[in-house]
Amino acid sequence: MKRNNRFRAWFGVAVLMAASVLLGACSDQGADVPSDEQVEEAYNNAVETYGWFDMTTMPCSMETAEYNGMTYNKVDYEGITTFADLEAYLRGLFGEDVVQMLLADNTNGPQHYVDIDGALYALEADRGADITKGEETLEIIHESDAKIICHVTVEVLDSSTFAVTGSETHDFAYENVDGAWVFTNFELVR
Repeated sequence: MKRNNRFRAWFGVAVLMAASVLLGACSDQGADVPSDEQVEEAYNNAVETYGWFDMTTMPCSMETAEYNGMTYNKVDYEGITTFADLEAYLRGLFGEDVVQMLLADNTNGPQHYVDIDGALYALEADRGADITKGEETLEIIHESDAKIICHVTVEVLDSSTFAVTGSETHDFAYENVDGAWVFTNFELVR
């Protein structure tokens, strides 16, 4: 009888240990789901990076070089020194469709970014932000362990008085694609 009780006690401890290991493994599966703070940081990085193509240019030095009859400035951004580095950085933030769309802009007309003598250069250009757009707010919606929605609301302003006349909403999917969290759709809201 004592032997049977010891077996039950051992078996009970073994079951509890196995259950805690399994529960730990299950909770670890969700560990790669980013926190709201990480999603917000990724969104802000995506806005800045997308802006390098749609609104402005990456930070550049005063060093210039000629390419196809145009004057380019050397990019001055830590960790991105070549066009390949820029592509890799884009793929760390955006899904393939967004990356291809951004890089397609590099093939129509003068190229925005080029490698010259092994270094990344940019054709500087700025359009500025849309003055008819005001403050934006970000709501983070966890749809699943593989998909988060960045629901962005931006104020619409009257172009002469700059009074708020309404708002627009945009949803950007931040998804786990092949183990990496990227925005699978994106645009600037201002």
